[in-house]
Amino acid sequence: MPIKAFIASVLMLLVLTAAPAVAGPSLVFDARSGDVLLAHKAGDAWHPASLTKLMTVYVTFRAVQAGKMSLKQKIKMTKQAAKQPPSKLGFKPGSQFSVDFAIRALMVRSANDVAVALGQAVSGGSEQRFVNMMNANAKRLGMTATHFVNPHGLHDPAQITTARDMGILAASLIQEFPQFRSYFSQTHLKIGKHKLRNRNGLIGRMKGADGMKTGFVCASGFNLVASATRNGRQLVAVVLGHKAAAPRTRFAELLLEAAFASKRRYIGGNGRIAALSNRVGAPANMRKRVCHKRGVKLARIKEMSGWGVTLGKYRGPLTAEAMLDGQTLLTRSLIEGGKAGVMRVPYTRNYVPTIWSIRQETALNLCSQLKSRSNHCKVVPPSKFTEMARLSKKEAAERAARKARKAKKKRNKKAKKKRRKSKQAKRKPNTAKQTRKPVEQKSIKVERKSKRIERQ
Repeated sequence: MPIKAFIASVLMLLVLTAAPAVAGPSLVFDARSGDVLLAHKAGDAWHPASLTKLMTVYVTFRAVQAGKMSLKQKIKMTKQAAKQPPSKLGFKPGSQFSVDFAIRALMVRSANDVAVALGQAVSGGSEQRFVNMMNANAKRLGMTATHFVNPHGLHDPAQITTARDMGILAASLIQEFPQFRSYFSQTHLKIGKHKLRNRNGLIGRMKGADGMKTGFVCASGFNLVASATRNGRQLVAVVLGHKAAAPRTRFAELLLEAAFASKRRYIGGNGRIAALSNRVGAPANMRKRVCHKRGVKLARIKEMSGWGVTLGKYRGPLTAEAMLDGQTLLTRSLIEGGKAGVMRVPYTRNYVPTIWSIRQETALNLCSQLKSRSNHCKVVPPSKFTEMARLSKKEAAERAARKARKAKKKRNKKAKKKRRKSKQAKRKPNTAKQTRKPVEQKSIKVERKSKRIERQ
């Protein structure tokens, strides 16, 4: 296959005959050149959550660079700012802190109260005026589908962006303000004796990770803009709409590692971020899948057949699902017509992303490619699926037997308790007689004593 066709195929959505990938919008690009390395639903409307704070600090950086304020300048926690819901630092109204501290509080702990206080300070006292500044900058940068309603990202149906637009904002922060890049890679925020850890799970985990911002509300799911630098090459990943923080982190890491391992560039037309198109439409609402029911529909082992591959093992089904989405997104050109899902290994708590119903040659080629990027991959022959199906059936039978024994034990316990109550009920009359006898004897003694007294 020609290189150009291969790369173009890597940037299209994989269609499997099993359930489609549930990954939200994703984008990977070179921070300095703006070249897109991977784009998946990058123009779909989405709620930004706390990724909004990237624009909050962008507007602040412009004010500092223009000399309108300094990093050492003190700002005040207003009553309006102090009323904001968590995540927050909880400073009392009237408390003062520097602009420098405020920026670090936003990037490390995503403090909503500090975001409002900072916005008011930059705009001269008005939160709405600051929001107008945010939208004006978004328009100037070419973030054509983005609209901000507040400076912190707490949910508002009208607050919308796309992965493409967030990519433009991230690139602008990196290119326009290299002197401020350390704000995005802070490992913790120190307040007195307390150290509050950065919520970006890639910092300290992935080699070269150096920023930028996490975001979460129920409607958006777990979002992340993450950057990493290796050998002078800085890449940025934008991932939106994951079900939990850990899967979001692992998914972003997978995409960045794959991009670093490959020097190919997207050459399907103009490969710059700005050339990607935003789509018209309402943003997805992830509330039910994220804050109500976050489960994963596991694949049925007895239905697996043909040759397949497993892509590592994970302690949680959500992480396994995210890794499956990422790998199928990166390697779909090799596995068309296959089926994909997450299975639980019998007699363990391990969850395994699995692709099956593919040819042996396809399985070998897929694992060869993944291992070249230091990814986990194991070829599974049809006989192995048969053996696992047998173990799964055996485990299910044992589980049913344990459940039956437990139910029987519960019934026996209930029956025993009922018999004990019945025996106690039969003994009640005898107990009553025994309790009356001492009373009768006491009354006889009293009567005899009174008669003796009368005789005297």
